[in-house]
Amino acid sequence: MQKIVVNAKPGGFGLSREAAAALGLEVAEERSFMQPYRVVGENALRRDDPRLVEVVESLGQGASGPNADLVVVCVPDGVDWGIAEYDGAEWVAERHRAWMPKESDVQGYEGVLQTPAAVVAPRRDIAALLAAEAEVAERAEATSDPNEPLPPHVTVIRGRSPRTDKG
Repeated sequence: MQKIVVNAKPGGFGLSREAAAALGLEVAEERSFMQPYRVVGENALRRDDPRLVEVVESLGQGASGPNADLVVVCVPDGVDWGIAEYDGAEWVAERHRAWMPKESDVQGYEGVLQTPAAVVAPRRDIAALLAAEAEVAERAEATSDPNEPLPPHVTVIRGRSPRTDKG
């Protein structure tokens, strides 16, 4: 298991003076926004640094600086992790990769609204989208059997809408 230190409450990561001394970090007695002092180099620490983990485990809440609640989170070995945060409260999250499609990456699918032109066109030209939709609809109409029953999930309503005003 990998052990990672995070701040569990809003406010932001911060070490106590005692934790800073145990890690050999300097404490600057200058006040900053909502902080009575500043630990020089605390943000450069790797959150999985064994020394940091040991200090937080041994000091418990005594390792937490002002506005912090430092905890050790265990993550399975081999997980590519990162620290996510909202308003200073942090958690460990598995990193994921994302690829955005380019026009050359689009693979065609048979069916309405799913030809390559229909998938890519909205970012470029609405006329191209409409042309692609019309072409697929015409091909589907030419190859379908009008006497084939509709799938059970399809409902066709003819005539007036049942929600008409009588007035």
